Amino acid sequence: MSGGGIASNDQGSMWFAPDNGYVSQLNGVPFSGRQPPTSLEAAVHATVASGGSLNVVDFFMPFEKVQLDGLGTSPLEILPSQYSCGDVCRIGVVTGKSGKTYWLNLDNLGGYQNGPNKGGAAFRVYQTRTWST
Repeated sequence: MSGGGIASNDQGSMWFAPDNGYVSQLNGVPFSGRQPPTSLEAAVHATVASGGSLNVVDFFMPFEKVQLDGLGTSPLEILPSQYSCGDVCRIGVVTGKSGKTYWLNLDNLGGYQNGPNKGGAAFRVYQTRTWST
């Protein structure tokens, strides 16, 4: 998360983007965001369970995860509530190693390869320019 903090709300939810986790178990198989694998390298929505452990509620991983070897070069940021897009009321933003910025529905992150043609479930993706010298 590039030294960034964990994003949270006042209802006990938190969002973060750990990097370089072990996720070979996915191996191109779509996963529901609501039934996450045991290891994640993704944008994660979690709550604190009784006893203080974390309960993973939902996750997002880019469809090209294998090529990227990770997400989470930036901390996941929650946009203020006045920003929305259609029926998406709570938006999170994270930029991955490829320079793509993923705009995520915080109420349904989308899992892995659950978009059209096994693509990602981010509702917007913006590719930044890369510069070379």
